Amino acid sequence: MADLLEWIKTEIQPRSCNSTELIYDYQKSQSSFKLPGIYIETDISNRSHWIDRGYILDFLISVGTGRILDFGPGDGWPSIPMAPYVEYITGVDSSAKRVSVCSENANRLSIENCEYIQIEPDKSLPFEDDSFDGITAASSIEQTPNPSETLSELYRILKKGGRLRMIYEALGQYRGEREKELSIYTPGEGRTMILLYDRRIDDETVDWYCIDIEASTDEITHHIGKAQEKIGFTDLAPAHLLLLREKTIDARFCRLSHPSGQSWVRLLLEAGFSQVHPSKSGGDAAAMLFDYTESSDKPNSLRELDKLLRPAVKRAVFSSTNPDRDPMITAVK
Repeated sequence: MADLLEWIKTEIQPRSCNSTELIYDYQKSQSSFKLPGIYIETDISNRSHWIDRGYILDFLISVGTGRILDFGPGDGWPSIPMAPYVEYITGVDSSAKRVSVCSENANRLSIENCEYIQIEPDKSLPFEDDSFDGITAASSIEQTPNPSETLSELYRILKKGGRLRMIYEALGQYRGEREKELSIYTPGEGRTMILLYDRRIDDETVDWYCIDIEASTDEITHHIGKAQEKIGFTDLAPAHLLLLREKTIDARFCRLSHPSGQSWVRLLLEAGFSQVHPSKSGGDAAAMLFDYTESSDKPNSLRELDKLLRPAVKRAVFSSTNPDRDPMITAVK
């Protein structure tokens, strides 16, 4: 496995970049256009939609309904579903594509109290001190070049007593057979990106490699000899990339820090937050409630669903759990 990555470093020599340049500026959707309330109507009978709604209520209960910052909003989540319940919400992202996608989604849904702003990586956020009542961050802080500096900036712009609520991608979930993975992304017709992930779990870092090829996905899979959905990291060899070398238009590399729950607690305290609370999630609470609610008792509308979920989500948000489990975290300024 290591031979492939070493060969890529030596022979292809990918250029170093940030995560925005590596992939996020190329994605039409980070969610495959499947987000409830953004791309599709919320289905009250769908378990995954209950979970999604549980997370939205989690963020609302955690950060309040004042002026909210959504750091790294992706396709507009959680900011767009939160918007009807807050005073104003601002999304910031270093990717011009993500800002464009979020703005288009908000406009299409006639969301008027929501805006999206592009920021430069490693630059100070364009807001005064104490600007926001709450901040949401859904698997986004670990995508920045320096999470510690990002936390310091989020602390600066948060009002005294304000709360940051965050989800993050810790690496413990990949231990075993998923330290190294491959995925294929198609940004447009006749163009394919091969993404390779090298997760060093104990070091809490991930190396991303993107081989950008001017060829169809069918052509790529033909060279590798497997269907796209069956291609794994060990199926790709230098010989395959050699065959495609003339069509390789770019190769990029990005190293990211992915702290564990314990590490996030330490980093948040170092950033100045007065209280840090690892807790259960509203998504998990919603999943459990779905499983234990009889079909005849399930709600018939989104309003009824929120009424059913809110007490369970609130208990989850204000519960305590071990940070070793990499739970959601609330930090208070």
